[in-house]
Parts: sequence; structure tokens; C-alpha cells
Amino acid sequence: MHRMFCRPGRSLAAAGLLLLLAGCGQTGPLYLPPPEAPATPPVAEPPPPVPSVP
Repeated sequence: MHRMFCRPGRSLAAAGLLLLLAGCGQTGPLYLPPPEAPATPPVAEPPPPVPSVP
């Protein structure tokens, strides 16, 4: 860990990466679906029944 402070550029990059991963103080979820997209995936409808031919 002490080698990280030998190169200030790398420590700044690591700090920036941590801020990016933390969401910069974002309190909500990291991913919000677009408003037009449904919150849950649509359930596939069953196929229509095939009429039986005698």
C-alpha cells in the first residue's frame, strides 16, 4: 500500500475511480431504467391453442 503514494498520478487515478464507483454521493440505485421502459420484464404470453383436426 505504501507504493501507491510514491506516484501521485496513480493515487489520484485510484481516488477518482473510487469516487466514480461511489457515484459521487448518489443516494439512489446506480442504474435507473429509462422512463419508457417497464420496471419488470414483460411476461411472455402463452401461444394460442391449436385447434385439433379430427
